[in-house]
Amino acid sequence: MTKVVAERQMVDSVKASHILVAWKGLSTGAGLERTKEDAKKLADSILGAVKADKSKFKDLAAQYSADTSNKDKGGDLDYFTYNRMVPAFRDYCFDNKTGDMGVVETSFGYHVIAIEDQKNEQKVQKVATIARKIEPSEKTINDIFTETTKFQIATKDADFEEVSKKIM
Repeated sequence: MTKVVAERQMVDSVKASHILVAWKGLSTGAGLERTKEDAKKLADSILGAVKADKSKFKDLAAQYSADTSNKDKGGDLDYFTYNRMVPAFRDYCFDNKTGDMGVVETSFGYHVIAIEDQKNEQKVQKVATIARKIEPSEKTINDIFTETTKFQIATKDADFEEVSKKIM
């Protein structure tokens, strides 16, 4: 059984930039001595700086981001679709609006995110599905076997189509 439980308008892709602030112990934090608490303070400080002056984002990404795949591009992630990023990052980008900036924690560290653009807004539906295996009872199995056997016997000496029509 499936039921539509929610409908809303949602974009299908987002263009965002980020600065990844990692800490010691994470896969992205190799060689760092920064604690998680220090990483959070740094991420909040970077967020404050870029909210005050968006033009600083690229320089701060080059200086602080642990994401080597895009730190030299100012943290630019280009456009991505809904299931391309880890859930907390994705949810921030798809649940907020163009121009919003914030800090999100993931298993990679703290992300200072700037939503640059969103496109192709359309209606989406959230569905809930309940699946349950249904086992026939012994009586049902026996009844079906009996009916099938009667049908086979009846079609042995008669026209298959005529017997089928009588049963239906």
